[in-house]
Amino acid sequence: MKAHGLLLARHVGGADRRHDGRVAVEARNTRWCSDGFEIACDNGERVRVAFTLDCCDREAITFVGTKGGITSEHVRDMMVEAVERRFGLVNRPFLWPFWRGRVPRRARRGTD
Repeated sequence: MKAHGLLLARHVGGADRRHDGRVAVEARNTRWCSDGFEIACDNGERVRVAFTLDCCDREAITFVGTKGGITSEHVRDMMVEAVERRFGLVNRPFLWPFWRGRVPRRARRGTD
């Protein structure tokens, strides 16, 4: 790819996106994060994956994958599964804070 000029220019960063916080934590189950990505397949289809990680040991707690879009139901079920895998059965509502000021929503087991 380099010989044919197909590589992107290397990102050198900048002062306007400086990270001053600390993501890693010392103990498990004190901070989790979630994200998603998309994989383009040779046949033209796309696979979308969302996952939850523990910020201490970077263990993947839960994940969901689909050829369609990641829906709110996928995310809700993933959140409940992550909490139940770490803390046991959920018997009451809980909050999952969202980044960038989005309003937290209550996730309950068995509500549709």
